Amino acid sequence: MSHIADFLKSCPEGEDFDELRRNTPGEDGFDASFVGVLHEAWHWDDALYFRMEAAVVRVGQGYRDRDMPRGLILWLFDTYQYVFGALCYHEMACDAFVIDNLDTDACHDRAERVEAVFRAVIAGYPPPLHVLEPPNPLLN
Repeated sequence: MSHIADFLKSCPEGEDFDELRRNTPGEDGFDASFVGVLHEAWHWDDALYFRMEAAVVRVGQGYRDRDMPRGLILWLFDTYQYVFGALCYHEMACDAFVIDNLDTDACHDRAERVEAVFRAVIAGYPPPLHVLEPPNPLLN
């Protein structure tokens, strides 16, 4: 966790990095962030997800031609793991975690999207935004 904390303390200023901070437990604004709402209210908020996704994609673009800081890689991995895990637990009949506004089809669509976006950013290539539905209104 110290790599993430160190990265968040030293990462560049700007709206996209502020969004990453907000989606980190213990940081200012967490309760109103996508991850915070998913964690606390068990609710998938597309507008908040698109905000986080846009920040992840734009931050990732800045590291396509250079090494990504270890703390950023860990933040991406941990956030992916939490969100994807929440979607999986939602589908498990033996688990009590239920995302209140997702049916099975919506859950599967979001799981595919989260995997495609985070995997691409971590690997350093552009996410396949042109095939993701619905399109993220915050990304061209």
